[in-house]
Amino acid sequence: MLAVGDCSGEACPLPPGSLPYGAAPAGNAFMLAAFAALIPPIIYAGLRYRVLLQTLLLLGAVLVEVVGHVGKIFLVNNPTSHAYSVVYLMGTHWGAVLVGSAVNLVLPHVMVIYGQEFRLVSDPVYLNIFFFILDIFMLAFQSVGIGFAFTANTATEVQYPEQTRNAVVF
Repeated sequence: MLAVGDCSGEACPLPPGSLPYGAAPAGNAFMLAAFAALIPPIIYAGLRYRVLLQTLLLLGAVLVEVVGHVGKIFLVNNPTSHAYSVVYLMGTHWGAVLVGSAVNLVLPHVMVIYGQEFRLVSDPVYLNIFFFILDIFMLAFQSVGIGFAFTANTATEVQYPEQTRNAVVF
């Protein structure tokens, strides 16, 4: 007998628009633990080297990745839940963008250290502004895409979650 919310692929079919995800929970739990283990070193390095903004971006990225992997673990137990699918996709996608933001924050400093011949623009702060705008656009674009993917109601709209799944898997 199935408990409430217990729906595996054999017990009940996936409704249209659901994201089929059949990975083992042990691998997801390992990734969750690995990202959670990065939290203390990030905080230590941020306090040690006094780089507040980069620390906050990296800490936010790791925390969002942890939430994404929690969504993956819950998705194994209930593959029909659109909420877990959204948490999984938002967490894993946003985490990568925030890590990229932390790396982009350092780029102008590296350009100043290596000299004029490695500068692409006259003032490296313009790169920070450009990458900040690009990161905001990427977060919004991914959020809207994931939102559209999991609010599908017709057969034509349901094709996008399959494409999303293929893009995430490959």
